[in-house]
Amino acid sequence: MRGGKYKLTYNEDSWGEPENITGIEKSKIFSERSAWFFSKENRQDIQLTVVNPGFLLGPCLQNHYEFSSGLFLKKFMDGRVSSLLKMHVPVVDVRDAALAHVKLL
Repeated sequence: MRGGKYKLTYNEDSWGEPENITGIEKSKIFSERSAWFFSKENRQDIQLTVVNPGFLLGPCLQNHYEFSSGLFLKKFMDGRVSSLLKMHVPVVDVRDAALAHVKLL
């Protein structure tokens, strides 16, 4: 969903533009596109639901910050991020995202 022109709302037709994003974001786009293709080809055998929560914040289960929001906050706190662009970011508590996954299962 990221990597394109800013929109106020996003839906199932909102895909990021692979030329404007990082490798991990590309892998997420291509993985989800492949999953939707597989789901459409096998409608009777599989039902697909995805969760795209945005910028996750909250308690970490790991002892390191080697994940995208953790790395961003670490860089911000130690001064490696010197300025921020005016931007809109959907912030989600990690516990709410986990609950959404559980309820969808």
